[in-house]
Formats: sequence, C-alpha cells, structure tokens
Amino acid sequence: VFYDGDLAKADVHFVVWEANDKVFKEWLKNKLDTHKMAAMEIFNIKKIDDVKDHQRQLAKNGVHATNYGVYPKKLAMVLGITIKEAEKFIKRWLEAHPEIKAWQDRIALQLQTQGIITNIYGYSLRWLGRIDPHAINAALAWGPQSSVALYTRNLMLAIDRKIGELQAREEIQLLLQTHDSLNWQVHSSVLAKWQQAIANISGTMYAPYPDDPLNIEFEIKRKEGSWGK
Repeated sequence: VFYDGDLAKADVHFVVWEANDKVFKEWLKNKLDTHKMAAMEIFNIKKIDDVKDHQRQLAKNGVHATNYGVYPKKLAMVLGITIKEAEKFIKRWLEAHPEIKAWQDRIALQLQTQGIITNIYGYSLRWLGRIDPHAINAALAWGPQSSVALYTRNLMLAIDRKIGELQAREEIQLLLQTHDSLNWQVHSSVLAKWQQAIANISGTMYAPYPDDPLNIEFEIKRKEGSWGK
C-alpha cells in the first residue's frame, strides 16, 4: 500500500509562529478556513458565508506572497489585479496583522546589520552579497521554508526509528521526502498496527518554540496499487 503524508499548511504555520501572530494562531489551532478568514479582513466582509470563491482564492494566493514581502507590482501580476488594488491588499493585510509586519522588519534589520539569520532549529544562513530588497525577501522565505524541511526530516527519522522498533524494515519502506511531505510503502500484513503507530508519531512531533511548541497536522493518504496510480 502506497502512502503520501503531507504537513497541512506547513509554511504558513512557521510564518505565524515566527511572528507570534496570536489571531492567526487561533485560526490554525481551531482549524478554521484561514483563506476565508483572511478574505474577510482584506475585503471588509462581515460574515464568513458572504466570502465569494474568487475572494477566497485571492486571499489564498496573496497572503502567502505578502507574508514573504512581495511588492505591489509582482502581487498585481500574480493575482491579476491592478497595482493600486495590490497596494490596498498588502496594506489591509499588514494592518490587520501587525505581528507579521514586525517580523518582516526584524528579519530585514537583522540581515542589514549582521548579514546572517538563524531558524528555530539553530541553523544559520549568511549573506555574502549586497543586502538589497531581493535578499530580504529571500531571507523572509528561508527561515520558515528551511524549518519546514527540518520538521519533515525529524518526522521521517521518528518514523524510521519506529520501523526499527517494530522490526519491520522489510514490510515498511520509506521512499522519499519532498519538502513538507513523505512517501512510503507498507506491506498489507502489518497495515493495522502501522496505521495506529504513525498517528501516534505525528501527534508527538513539535517545533521547538519555547512558549508555544508547534505541532502540524500530518495528513495521510493511502493508495492500493502502484506509485504511478
């Protein structure tokens, strides 16, 4: 049986925890439709049921880009809107979530004064070139994205340890990590006990934020048959 496990909204979780955005944290912890919640703020909509599909899609694509410091011209191209509308989008989002703006400013200052940034796992990245706006945008993305890869790696190693404990290396085989997802295959003879084991493992995995440890839901899909299917 082929398995695909994916961390739900992984990049967003790390941005929100880096910024300590309490409102957005509650959205994620309560498993709300974060794209609709964002659309309500950006487009000044009072009720979640009044959010239209295209507004939700704009929020889904635009908020992620805005968190990583996108410029209005680029956002306008991505969303298919005018530059003036993109400027309004960015302004409303950052006004609603000042913690995100404060995090962006903190990373920019750190890069400009020290030339180095460090993620929650203690890994650092040093910029040797000129610190221009593109470098700042790259730095904003590097912290959360590198942390996602390390969280997934740690989950993979925990799964591997469990396979060893079960003495099932022939029956359970890890195949691939792709950023925030893992693929593996399981022989049907150990399927029942493995499904419970994997749920227990993902539930005890945390990113080391001291005041609010971060656990991300691991969404698992399974397919009978080949990888191609």
